[in-house]
Amino acid sequence: MKTFQARFVVYGRGADADGFLFWRDVRTVAPGEREQFLPGYFADVSGGCVFLFDRRVWNSMEHTIFDPNHVRCEVDSIGYALGMLQEVALRLPEPGEHIVPSAEMLSVRLTHVAPDLITIAGLNVQGEIRFPVETVSLTRFAGQLRSATRSFTRVARAELRRRLAALPREQRPSAEQQNRELINQFTAVADRLGDLTKGQAAQNPQDHVAE
Repeated sequence: MKTFQARFVVYGRGADADGFLFWRDVRTVAPGEREQFLPGYFADVSGGCVFLFDRRVWNSMEHTIFDPNHVRCEVDSIGYALGMLQEVALRLPEPGEHIVPSAEMLSVRLTHVAPDLITIAGLNVQGEIRFPVETVSLTRFAGQLRSATRSFTRVARAELRRRLAALPREQRPSAEQQNRELINQFTAVADRLGDLTKGQAAQNPQDHVAE
């Protein structure tokens, strides 16, 4: 079984030498760059979760080796990523097959195939396979999504603090409200994924992989 990892990426409004848009692992965005990568209302920014199998980018037709500073992938907005994570956290504890929207024209199919084991497939809008079927421990899948989510919330909180500190006091409430609510929703998802990880580890201690 291939090694699974998840990363959260954001788009910095740039293109590479070949003219292709690319994203950055949110953990590589330095404090001085955060305003560029998280302008305005965070939910509208392009970004989301990248899935890696043996360090190759799964949600990309190129399946290149992951470069945290130059990620070509198919994701949507940060707000869409939140919806995907909420659906995963809600549905994943239930056995069976679950199809979760992951971008405007893409979805992820998660199928329980054994205790603490799921398959993941990427589907296009017609329900056809776009990204290959891979197998991953449910515990690891949830734990990696939690880790990626927490990476985003750490960066978002820091940027929001910097932004609010630079504003006159009377302008802070309106600037804070929407982004604070979004960050809190991501935090709640990370907590639910953490609970799922702990639950699976308790049921299958021999299969648990520490994150």
